[in-house]
Amino acid sequence: MTIDSFAASGNPEGPPGEVGRRLAAAFPDRILGLYLLGSRALGCALPASDLDLAIVFRGTVAPAERAAAQRLAAELRSGGPPVLELTVLDEAEARAGVRPHLKVGRLLAGDDVLRDCPLKPKDDLLGYFAYSALYFSWMIRGKPPVLPHPLAYPDPAGEFLGYERNGNWTGENAYRPGLGLLVNLAASIANFRLAQEAGEFVPNKSLTAAALRRRFPGAPLGRWVEEVLDLGRGRWQGAVPDDRADRERLTAACGQALAFENESVGRCIPLLPQFAASPDADLAQRMRGVLRVLRF
Repeated sequence: MTIDSFAASGNPEGPPGEVGRRLAAAFPDRILGLYLLGSRALGCALPASDLDLAIVFRGTVAPAERAAAQRLAAELRSGGPPVLELTVLDEAEARAGVRPHLKVGRLLAGDDVLRDCPLKPKDDLLGYFAYSALYFSWMIRGKPPVLPHPLAYPDPAGEFLGYERNGNWTGENAYRPGLGLLVNLAASIANFRLAQEAGEFVPNKSLTAAALRRRFPGAPLGRWVEEVLDLGRGRWQGAVPDDRADRERLTAACGQALAFENESVGRCIPLLPQFAASPDADLAQRMRGVLRVLRF
């Protein structure tokens, strides 16, 4: 389907189609491809799953145009769930190399430019996986201005040690209790380990547990990740359990989280100067942001 016909169509895709048409209409003749990403693209989304979209601009995207796309995304986020995550890149960026999650995206409209794009270099991919692990440790603590390492529990006195307190992101700097961020944290720590030790770059958190079983059978990290994903993604779909047995399981899983977090951050720290000086401008900017808040 062309971008123009998609922008003028009905609503066959539900929220992805509705948001996609707003984006297509806002940038006429500029969008080369529009993609649905993440669990919704893979057919394993939960009701609370984020809405992940990517737009590839034709030619080169100007900074003002990129900023306008993100402003529109922020406006759409303010309308309530599902939470929208938008990736913006242009044709030149895509053809120079993309991250794995873009390779499993589903084309909604336009030309499938991502199909033949290579992956980014392995060192850059490792940097993005490291960033993701660090980001969720920071985010689950409410984005504090300083994140000291070794990390402490978000709330040592809480039943779940604070891992549920800012657990579901609802847009911008808004949170509600839940397990969404704990699931993302566990998957990100595991994916960083898979990238660093096995050179495997998992494109989606729903594929993480299987990759861990295959690469590191019986490892404590794998058992912890499976427990968090079973409770937070499978049984309770992001909600805090009200079943006593599952609450006890969650308390035990949260008690293990800090050790895995600190090990992951410790692995990341020696790599930060390299990533902050990366020729990949986006990665370098992200890592310089990490260095501004992380104290070690």
